[in-house]
Amino acid sequence: MTDWTEIEQARAKAHAKHGDNSIEGITADDPRWLSILAEEGGETSEATLLAWNALLQARLGRVAHEQTYDATGSLRGELIDVLAVASAWLDALDGRTTMPTAAGVLHEIVTRIDEARYANGETTSPWGNTDVRELLAHLRQPFTEGGETSVAGDEHHTLDELYDYRLLYNALAANEWAAHGTYPVVKSWRHSDGEECFGGGWFIVVATLPTGQVSNHYAAEHWELFAVPAVATPPEYDGHDPADAARRMRALLSHPTPTTDT
Repeated sequence: MTDWTEIEQARAKAHAKHGDNSIEGITADDPRWLSILAEEGGETSEATLLAWNALLQARLGRVAHEQTYDATGSLRGELIDVLAVASAWLDALDGRTTMPTAAGVLHEIVTRIDEARYANGETTSPWGNTDVRELLAHLRQPFTEGGETSVAGDEHHTLDELYDYRLLYNALAANEWAAHGTYPVVKSWRHSDGEECFGGGWFIVVATLPTGQVSNHYAAEHWELFAVPAVATPPEYDGHDPADAARRMRALLSHPTPTTDT
């Protein structure tokens, strides 16, 4: 199975090599996309022919050692480059301005599975799977090459910095709401169904806004940052996803007396 980390690393390497001229900085309608993708496709075709030729030579007995298809890994490398360009173009089309990380992709997938589990009344969380948690921990390790650490973010911040800012902004807002009784905010080590968040080591903060629930999960080390009431279980989960939460907060910012989002 292709590891998304390889695609992420290929994009990071290309960005470091080309700087301001890299594909990470061009818009979706830029005509250069077609030529870049065509170039990668041509290199893939060449690597394919070389791989078949090497295999044919081995089968005809013209080389002394046994040969496997793409033994050098050249074709695989070219295919990774094609995927790197294609994923960058997709990000540009979707309006994303930062490179997705393998950890982020896995976290999003498992979170969506967990949300579907709640909606269907299931009781077993994928976050309780040790393999899932260990894989996520592995993918969160930054890509390192030549002694330098590179974590995708934007041109000014690493992804870790952006997540840290989000954590601190969220804590400031939650603490203010709780301190002044603006909106109900609680934190808990468990989800509303009583299960530990992600199998343990995480907690959830839930705010009930006039526009509906919003929530986020945080690692245990950040528990004390949130000066909000701790409860055994938070309010019953209403099925919101990140897009719902963003819409609810935007509505609250836009309207002084918003209606409840159902």
